[in-house]
Amino acid sequence: MNSFSIEIELPYEFNSELTDQLLRFFTPFKFTVLDFNTPPRGMRCLADALSKFSRLPVRFNYTPLLRHVFIRNIQQNSTAFMPIFFCRRNYFKQHKSWGFPIFHFMDHQKEIYPITERDTEFHRVLGYPEDISAVILISESADILPRNIIKKLNRVNGLLEFTIPRPFRGYVVVLRKMYLYYSNGLKYLINIHDHNLLNKHAQNLTEFISSEKHNSPWLDGDSFFENDDLLAFTPELNLAYHREHGRKLLNDWARFLIGQTEITRKYPADINRLFSEYINSTLVPRLNTTLRRISIKTDILHPFFKNIPAHADTLFKIDEDRLIYDPHYLTEVQLTVKKIHDLPRSSPAYSWGIQFSDFLNIRLAYREKALFYLLLRLWGVRHFQTRLNVKNDTVGLFKMIFETDGEEYNSQKQFHTLMEFLFGITDKAQNPEKALLLCSGDIENHTYMHKTANVLNAIQTEFDIISPAHFVNDVIYNHQNRRIVFDGRHYTCIVVPGMQKMPVDVLSKLVDFYMEGATCITIGRLPEIPAENREIFQVMHNTLWLNPQKDRALNFKMSEKKGFSYFISTPEGLTHIIREKNSSPILFMDQLPGGLYYYERRYKDRPLIFILNTTAAPQPMPSFRVFNNGMLRQLHGGQARLLKPVQDFFLKKGAHKLPVTIPEFSFFAGEWLSSARFTRHSTIHNIESENWHVEIDGVEQLSRLGDRGRVEPYNRKTVSYSKIINIEADELKKSKVFLKLGVVKDWC
Repeated sequence: MNSFSIEIELPYEFNSELTDQLLRFFTPFKFTVLDFNTPPRGMRCLADALSKFSRLPVRFNYTPLLRHVFIRNIQQNSTAFMPIFFCRRNYFKQHKSWGFPIFHFMDHQKEIYPITERDTEFHRVLGYPEDISAVILISESADILPRNIIKKLNRVNGLLEFTIPRPFRGYVVVLRKMYLYYSNGLKYLINIHDHNLLNKHAQNLTEFISSEKHNSPWLDGDSFFENDDLLAFTPELNLAYHREHGRKLLNDWARFLIGQTEITRKYPADINRLFSEYINSTLVPRLNTTLRRISIKTDILHPFFKNIPAHADTLFKIDEDRLIYDPHYLTEVQLTVKKIHDLPRSSPAYSWGIQFSDFLNIRLAYREKALFYLLLRLWGVRHFQTRLNVKNDTVGLFKMIFETDGEEYNSQKQFHTLMEFLFGITDKAQNPEKALLLCSGDIENHTYMHKTANVLNAIQTEFDIISPAHFVNDVIYNHQNRRIVFDGRHYTCIVVPGMQKMPVDVLSKLVDFYMEGATCITIGRLPEIPAENREIFQVMHNTLWLNPQKDRALNFKMSEKKGFSYFISTPEGLTHIIREKNSSPILFMDQLPGGLYYYERRYKDRPLIFILNTTAAPQPMPSFRVFNNGMLRQLHGGQARLLKPVQDFFLKKGAHKLPVTIPEFSFFAGEWLSSARFTRHSTIHNIESENWHVEIDGVEQLSRLGDRGRVEPYNRKTVSYSKIINIEADELKKSKVFLKLGVVKDWC
């Protein structure tokens, strides 16, 4: 199965010749989908080009159509949404509007004003007071509730002043409103919550691209649900929030904005949950009634899309530079991917994937791309997309690339062939036993999750993440092998990393697992005991963690069926517990250096080993121990559809240090053969660099291998190296013979 697709961003103006070149170039790849991102005028040109090809899996970005389609007559349309236009700093406005407001923060700056304990009064003139919808006063003290002090604002001159009762410490947050707006007077953005307006757009889509010439459209989620610049807010969302939580959304939204300014980025859990539920249960289904099955593209760390909409395919965008150079971001991505991987699916056809950028740099960053594609595949990603941005000033360059003899095509095809081969191995291979992390939908245990993930990576232990609801409904305990089972995978233990609030049914199931013989590890803090169901919680706390006499958590408890419950203060304590309960990896390392990841897979009864180096420097192979005699065969994925043997290391039981270096952003691949599966009859012949025959268009000359760096280029003449190697026949009967070739360096 092809795991790759591409998004092509076309300029505002382009000709049909460029589109023909693009489609001809990408047709042989047999991508699962071609996503086009272009304004409506480009859609019409694209539709004409598609008519010359057999049906291709083409989708278009619905977002540009939302921005442009209705602009010509929306003011005169009385049946649809009548907007207020707003260009920054009141460039243009038109009133007589009904509809749902969208909060917009002026010039991409949140208006948050801190109040210190020394302040006795607040005095500030706010610009454009008619656009202010709320002024929220928030205290850092949990005892003082937030309140809207909009009445203290002078609507004429924008003066906001009030006295501050001491001691007080907190913030004033100004929320502004708009309905629709132009960005720099050009881009038009529609409130997608208005169902009538969406239907109007859908009727006009065929003017630009016929439904017969494309599959379903996709929506750029970041355009409508950005973290701080633009976020949709509707009356139905406000009512639902108040009904569920008994609080006002605007007050908590102000808290959310304050949290964004902090390094810890603590998002209020209620807002995250509410917006996720709104997107899942209201917005996406509404879009699906207007369009075909909607797909969404969004940043992988977007706070409102971490729980994928159950009704939409989702493609998550990754910042490649941060993924490569920022270890914190890499851990964030790992946790998010694993959380997404184990969310319940609404249908078997559901799919999700990861979008990388820069399609054309595969040849320049071959190793880095291969490494991170493989890493994400091992974490659970099944689909990958790259982007190609065709800009007006580079159309000529792309035209030249598409018309050349296929160097770019061959590089891409070679890369995809290799990755599909590696993906096939990891998909069909048997996973090792893992640890299962129980993670709530809240972000309050984020610190514990980060530290836990880093510790598990360092001690070569793979893990999955599961939500409480999924844990209650889909996880069982296997008494025969004393393993926790979920979705056909086996886990040695379940880890609870600092969960503050735990539903009673989740805690009850943890107690049941412990009593039946499972290993449960709790890190950092115990869940709170709420006033409701206090007695039940107290009993379960006593069973799992507490010493009933002293009402204090014990480090270790054991049930009658030898289930284990551990309570440890920091994730570092996981090391000994998990190694005691887990089968040891083949190459046992006390601690993996930061940035290295260790994976084992069993493929056709062949134990395969991958050690991935995600750092920007070459890393020596870490020291390790083996517990049985055997042979480690180093394999080379290269750029071919084979894992070829490079060299063999015969290892006896004990500690070892191999003369192997893993290059930066690369990986070591190996196969382990126990002593019963091989006979030590192999030799390695080093091929000398002397006396090679070099033939240039039929003219032969004698040379050292790699001696041609100073020779003039041959203007595309064919150059071939050859050499005869003599091996004794008896040696071939008794041994496997490996030929070791030195480095080839030539002007080409």
